[in-house]
Amino acid sequence: MPETAEFDALTAEFYDGWLHYHPDLALLAGVPVAGRLLPVQEVEDLVGLKGWLEELLLGLDEIDFHALDADRQLDWELLAGAARVEHRELSHGDWRRRDPLSYLPLATLAWLTGTPGAPHGALA
Repeated sequence: MPETAEFDALTAEFYDGWLHYHPDLALLAGVPVAGRLLPVQEVEDLVGLKGWLEELLLGLDEIDFHALDADRQLDWELLAGAARVEHRELSHGDWRRRDPLSYLPLATLAWLTGTPGAPHGALA
């Protein structure tokens, strides 16, 4: 499979799963959400998310970065960097204690109250 098609398939598969763990961000992106509207909170779900990120990073390592076009190389770098940051945060304890404001489901609250353009700092 050419590198570009492999990268596109990997990112499509990853985002489908990742948005399951972050339905609040899916709402912000305009992706339809069914079921739960709040981000995952249970330890089992967070372990699943951590494993999902590990699989993504392994998949990205298997792709020849230099065979991708410039746009996909940028996407690769952003995706890998964001996955590493989130994986590190999940590995180093409870992120809700480090940044309690990021734990608040502001996007979901804005959506439920009918104010989708509400600024994130308004509640803080």
